[in-house]
Amino acid sequence: TAGLVASARFACYGATKAYVNQFTFALRAELKPFGVTVTLLTPGAVGTRFAEAARLDRFGGKSMMKDMFAAGKASSPAEIAVAAYRGLRRG
Repeated sequence: TAGLVASARFACYGATKAYVNQFTFALRAELKPFGVTVTLLTPGAVGTRFAEAARLDRFGGKSMMKDMFAAGKASSPAEIAVAAYRGLRRG
């Protein structure tokens, strides 16, 4: 999701995700005539140690990600894995 919405303190991270998004969209279009599917996973907040490593808990400013983690709205890695697998299987 960071590749779709600009966010303060995540400029480089968001830019790399935006690249992955755009590359995937283009690759999917290029490979579609050959029957090859390309799946892009954009899960949003996931309950890993990323928030801790990024020091979101110490950030005093407004942060959508910080709010999501604080409200317990982050998905579990297992939930994301299941959703990713289902999406992959659907093509």
